[in-house]
Amino acid sequence: MRFLPYIILLFFTACNVKKNEKEYYYFVAAFDQKIKELELNNYKLHQFIIKDEKQDTLLIDSVEWKKELVLFFDHALSKKKSINYKRTEKSTKEIVKIEYDLVGDLEDLKRVSFVSKNNGAFIYNAQLIKKNRLSEISYNIEFDSEKGYLIKGVQKVPYSYETTFRIEGYFIP
Repeated sequence: MRFLPYIILLFFTACNVKKNEKEYYYFVAAFDQKIKELELNNYKLHQFIIKDEKQDTLLIDSVEWKKELVLFFDHALSKKKSINYKRTEKSTKEIVKIEYDLVGDLEDLKRVSFVSKNNGAFIYNAQLIKKNRLSEISYNIEFDSEKGYLIKGVQKVPYSYETTFRIEGYFIP
């Protein structure tokens, strides 16, 4: 009888992991499908890079999409870590929005949201904070399957400097 609370907790955790596992595979499949579409149709990439006050613009004709978008795969909410997050879901006729917020302070990934639209398009957003003894980098990454991506952040080195950066990438057919 004394193990009953642990068994109940284990049961709910297992149910939550199953649901998150399904969403994780859907997310990876959606990204894979978009990468195949970009490669098949030979999309180009128009990129704006802004660091502090300096701006650079690139037009890339031949893009290795898997390498270009690896940041979004690396910061997908994994099946194992998903039990550390609180899940909320909002639905309308046009979209389904699923959000995960970190419970506690154990992970770098603080918040993830995935918006799925009726037309098959999706938006992925993640907020991350990476800390070590020398610096802290906080950034927000967003991927819109119809337009492109945005990466913006701040790097802080205590008692030294703070740098802001922004990278915007747009898909050009």
